[in-house]
Amino acid sequence: MCQATSGTLKTIASNRCQKYCGLCGSNTAPPAPSTTASTTQTTCIDHEVKCSDQAYINIICSSSHQTTQDHAIAICPKSCNLCTEHFASINPGFGK
Repeated sequence: MCQATSGTLKTIASNRCQKYCGLCGSNTAPPAPSTTASTTQTTCIDHEVKCSDQAYINIICSSSHQTTQDHAIAICPKSCNLCTEHFASINPGFGK
């Protein structure tokens, strides 16, 4: 998500993950994530409390709209069972 150059993931990174993505107080791009096995994030978590709301999950997890799917992958991967997609979006070499 931090490496996205356009689209929903870039918007989410810019609006909700500035500190995590290294976007605070600088116009430079964040460093590329490491692809070594020892530093790859392996814990799948949701990134907002509303991900635990069943009505919310029913809407975003089963959506066929790309923007909503991107949001589900970025924000509620654990609740939507999209951990593999989430890790692939933040680290394109994940699972290879």
